[in-house]
Amino acid sequence: GSIFVNTNAQTYFSVEGVPYVGAAGLAAVAHLSVSTPIAAFGTIDNLTAITPTFNATAVYAGTSLENPIAEFVSGVVTARSGNDLTLTGVTYQAPTGVKSYIASVPVKVGNSTLVTEDGVPVNGLTADSVSVGQQVVVAGLATINAAAIPTEVDATAGQVRLQSTRLWGTLNSATASSASLNLYALDNLSSSGFNFAGTAADPAAYDVATGALDESAVPTGTLLQVDGIVAPFGSPHPDFTATAITPVSDTTQQLVIQWQDGSAAAQPFVSDGAAGIVIDPKNADLSTIHYLQNGPLKVDLNTLPAYPLITTVGADQSDLQLAVGSTNATNGISVFNSQAAFASGLNSALNGTNRVFRLVASGHYDAAANAFVATRINVALHE
Repeated sequence: GSIFVNTNAQTYFSVEGVPYVGAAGLAAVAHLSVSTPIAAFGTIDNLTAITPTFNATAVYAGTSLENPIAEFVSGVVTARSGNDLTLTGVTYQAPTGVKSYIASVPVKVGNSTLVTEDGVPVNGLTADSVSVGQQVVVAGLATINAAAIPTEVDATAGQVRLQSTRLWGTLNSATASSASLNLYALDNLSSSGFNFAGTAADPAAYDVATGALDESAVPTGTLLQVDGIVAPFGSPHPDFTATAITPVSDTTQQLVIQWQDGSAAAQPFVSDGAAGIVIDPKNADLSTIHYLQNGPLKVDLNTLPAYPLITTVGADQSDLQLAVGSTNATNGISVFNSQAAFASGLNSALNGTNRVFRLVASGHYDAAANAFVATRINVALHE
């Protein structure tokens, strides 16, 4: 089917590697050939009409999205020496569209590399805009080994898109327009995995330009999630420019518990009713995986006063997704939208035959109540 994509004066366009905004971007798209790949990002507008409508905040077209003669790799830059980058946590997309995942790959950039920043219609960026810690998408010519995996990507005549990068760190100090962080992770990779040589960055005192995002009233030691862009390679402080800052208490946390693979657990809970679930910490089948995930940090549940109550009480009741089952179970995977229905389904599933392998809950941990308030609970049965 078709869809109408609405744009406005603020819509960002990246067309054949060139950034535009508003009407200029729409004009550039109009010159593309029929069947040129286009991706639009934004929000659904109307699904009631015969042809749905979509409001776009960003549009990518042509070689900004796909190139039949180029390989695409995305990941985070963990080191740079001259024009040689080390890209880590790599997703590789071949010209055929097939994707694979590799630990790292070297990338070469140069004076002719086309560099753009997603969402920012600014020309004049250069290869020096790509620095350690930056999340990127690279299009270039790859050297491919016998396993069809790239061993190097040459982007000296290619393209690099700078994407919003997420970091985690605890606050050392802050003024109205800057913050110093003890850096834990960049793009989900530990700060210890980065080589900051050639930059001004010190992971123990990572300098963030916060602009209007005043963090001066935030207590020292607070774990922060920061989104933004890394400073150009070789530039002085600040090391990072923030577009959004969120304390960990306002982010979604995860609680993960797993029982032994091969045996799982027939009776893993002390209780599981309308009030919630309490895990039995003494269950003989409990594995070593039992933690609370706060951003990049994991807290072992054994360090808490007791295993917390996992409950939906206090969560947005209109947003509950509670699931139990497996692809091999008689009833498959059942999804519920209330704690009472979920408790009933869970008790029915644990009929003496099925065993629980893994529980993952998403929500927020209430330390005062030692309760994990969840909008998502997934109980996977052993297959």
